[in-house]
This record gives sequence, structure tokens and C-alpha cells, in this order.
Amino acid sequence: MRKLGSVFLAVFVTIAGASLVCAQDAASPEKVKLIKELVEVSGGQRQFNDIVTGMMNFQEEQSAELMTDIFKDDKVLTPAQREEALKLLKETNDRIGVKAREFFTKTFDFGKFVDEVFVPLYSKHFTDNELRDLIAFYRTPTGQKMISESKEFMNDTLALVSKSLVPAFSAYMKQVADEEFKNMRRKMPEN
Repeated sequence: MRKLGSVFLAVFVTIAGASLVCAQDAASPEKVKLIKELVEVSGGQRQFNDIVTGMMNFQEEQSAELMTDIFKDDKVLTPAQREEALKLLKETNDRIGVKAREFFTKTFDFGKFVDEVFVPLYSKHFTDNELRDLIAFYRTPTGQKMISESKEFMNDTLALVSKSLVPAFSAYMKQVADEEFKNMRRKMPEN
């Protein structure tokens, strides 16, 4: 699942980068100001942090479940080896999670991200008047509710995705892992 989240992030960054190339010159100082106001009034940084945290939590949970599912029926490893493999995978997963969180808390510059991602994207897809409309919307009670509900909405979405997608994906990945383990065993010299 970590790969799935990484793919989503890579696609997002790729699209954002392409948009940056296409739209960087199109943003007037007034438009940049409107976009930054929209990001602020819509709780952009908090929402971004919530999304990143939610995605990371989701990936960590799903990765642990996936690893357990992959190894639970393995007939080659002894129970002790299986337990040790799961322990090592969990430790590795935890270390990667810590490093990823460190990136977003210590290294990541949200202001630069806004300039490099949101400004080109919003500039490409919205006119100045549409940006003003969005800013006005986020200042309404409905807009404020949208902001306040976004984290719970995202968590509910991830829970439903987990319920509907993860079992099928886990079963598929278990089948793939079983095939890969068989291939690995055939290539390993016998003792």
C-alpha cells in the first residue's frame, strides 16, 4: 500500500510539474495573490497536513495488513522465520514512516509548495473571477463546514476504500508474492 500512496503522490507531483511548465508565466501578481488567499482561506496548509497524515497512516496500516496476509499461509518459512520476517518488515515499515514524517515536519516548505504547485494549477484551471468566487465560498458557513469536515470526510473515504479495495488487492498481492516466492525458490541453490 505504501507503493500505492507513493504512486498517487508521484502522479500528483508529475501533474503539478507539468502544470508548472504550462502555467508558470500565466500567473499575474494579482492572480498569485488570489491563489494564496484561496489557499489560506480554505485552510490549505492544514488540509494538506491532514491529507499527508491520513495517507501515511492509511499506508502504514495497509502495509502491515498486506505483509501479514502475504506471509500467513507461507509453507516454506518456519513459524519462527515467518514471525521474524514480519517483525523485520514492521521495523522497516516503522523506520520508513518516521523518515517520511520527518520530511514533512522538518524539510518540507509549504510556501514553496504553494508557489510551485498550487499557483500553476489554480492559474491554469481558474480565472481571477472564479478564484474570487471560491474565496467568497470558503468564507460562507457552507465553505467553512467543508473545511471543518474535510479531515473526517477523507478518513471516511479511506476507510471505505480500505473495506472495498484492500481485501481484493491483498488477495491479488498474496497470489503475486506466492508466485515470486516460488520463482525465488527455484533459482536458489539447494543445500
